[in-house]
Amino acid sequence: MAEASQRTRAVTTPTTHANFRIIFHAPFRDLNSDHEQILAWLGRNLALPCPYCGKISPAKNLLFEWVVEMDVEVRLAKRRDLKAVKKLADEHRRELGFAKLATLEKAVQEHRLLVAVISPTRVPCSLSRVPRVIGFVHFRCCKDGHATIYEIAVAPEWRGKGVGRKLVEAVCTYARMHSCTRLRLKCPIDLPANGFYQRLGFVRIGVETPEPARLHTCTHARHVNRRPLAIWELDLQDFVHSTLNSQPATHWQFYVGLTADASSIRALVRRFYEGYSGQPPFHPFERIIVSPLFVPPATLRLLRSWRTGESSPVSHAPCPVSLIFDSGGYQVQMGKLSYDELCRRLRQVYERENWADLFVLPDHVPTSKDSDAEVERKIKETLTMGELFLKWVFQGTRDTGQVIGVVHGRTVKQIREGVRKWHELGVRYIAFGSFGTSGKDGSVNLLSQNSLKLLKALQDEALSLGMKFHIFGIGNPTYLVRLKNEGIEPTSFDSTGWWKAGGFGNLLFVGAPQLHFARYSASMGMVSTLRAKYVKASVQHDCPFCSDLRALRETRWLRVLHNLVAFVEAVHIVTDGVQSPHLLLKVMRR
Repeated sequence: MAEASQRTRAVTTPTTHANFRIIFHAPFRDLNSDHEQILAWLGRNLALPCPYCGKISPAKNLLFEWVVEMDVEVRLAKRRDLKAVKKLADEHRRELGFAKLATLEKAVQEHRLLVAVISPTRVPCSLSRVPRVIGFVHFRCCKDGHATIYEIAVAPEWRGKGVGRKLVEAVCTYARMHSCTRLRLKCPIDLPANGFYQRLGFVRIGVETPEPARLHTCTHARHVNRRPLAIWELDLQDFVHSTLNSQPATHWQFYVGLTADASSIRALVRRFYEGYSGQPPFHPFERIIVSPLFVPPATLRLLRSWRTGESSPVSHAPCPVSLIFDSGGYQVQMGKLSYDELCRRLRQVYERENWADLFVLPDHVPTSKDSDAEVERKIKETLTMGELFLKWVFQGTRDTGQVIGVVHGRTVKQIREGVRKWHELGVRYIAFGSFGTSGKDGSVNLLSQNSLKLLKALQDEALSLGMKFHIFGIGNPTYLVRLKNEGIEPTSFDSTGWWKAGGFGNLLFVGAPQLHFARYSASMGMVSTLRAKYVKASVQHDCPFCSDLRALRETRWLRVLHNLVAFVEAVHIVTDGVQSPHLLLKVMRR
């Protein structure tokens, strides 16, 4: 049997990034076996799709590897492709609306329809005669220098494998050849495709809310415009074929934690923009993370209308470009509900509120007090439930690029195995949540040496597999500088520490100890105004929220917003290559 496996591998050549390699376990010694025989065996034994027809069935016995190398080609559609394109469009009627065959025929005649086809290069000859259409894109190049994508669809079993990206690349190349400088499209705001366009580098430039008289028209889904449309645009000036989305992901994207009631969020945003007289030098609410299970319905309504551009807490605040739904595993860690209850409720929310850009899969958070056996159990529960959520909530309806898998572990081995497991499941965005903890119920994250070691292991493994990674719960802006100095640069991170610290009367600065500055302090005593001035001067911090130290001492909102500005300053330090502020070596005594 081993010899047969070796002979099978010998007839294949290593695949490249342009090809797809599908590995099946099959008992065929001869790769020229009849397709019907192969399909029958797949039907009895595999939970994987046939590489040609896509049929799927349950897995049983696995014998030895049969490797099929699939070449994916994007080309102009031909008349013989119309039947397959129409079938694919009809399968995506919810997203695209009803596609008329006459419209597709005209697009073929005018060279405005591209198809992605596969040609198995090492399967029976009977299979390679007619390539299979697995995706298409309908577009137009206009005389005003803009190109427009009308419809794009990929077969469900081929999603997450780069087919959609190759179709968009081909449109970009074709548009550049016809002197177009912009590529635009419109997409219903509740579709997961919006996250796909954002990851490709499109920028959302607005939201179109159709008038009642125009409900029968649409550009992205041209026949079913019954919902607001996000308008996306891509600059083609610097586009180079095969480099779309190939640049390293932007690092240090700051997601502001807004798990709060709607009135508090409105007040926070309003006070921030009032502090800068409506013209702040930055917009901290461009990226938001929220736990949908632990906010009132009014908060979700507010965030949804803000994210889609329907309304905003204040007129000056731009729409967020990205919003993450957090699983709320922290609440299980705090003992507020069981992990089973979290998963049950989270599934209901994710299925109902499907408008977020990214969804964190449910995780069971270990604490420093857990035994090794308890940590191992929680790791397994996180991976198992994450895999179930991929099947229950996301498979066939959303791109796995929308999900974030959480990696937990106490050892480097556990971290590396967790990253690999998520990669095997098709997840390309992971998050680290295994900080050392302290405080009641392990509610305070600590950036210990062991945490840094685990983070480095996660980063190395993620980069080797081409994955992005997020860090949960950064409590202090100085941690960002420390991570940077340790060579750790996450794709993104989030924090609610700025809000919590301000509420407890604490001030945060980059490169200085946290200062307790509340009006009263039972445990730490009052920090003098002179000491606060010294710290501000030492780290060269200045913002409108801490200019009046007396008001800062008495007003919680000012402390919260000051801390938010400190986090943004830290992001600028680590991203712009600015040296860390001079560390405070001495703290003046009162």
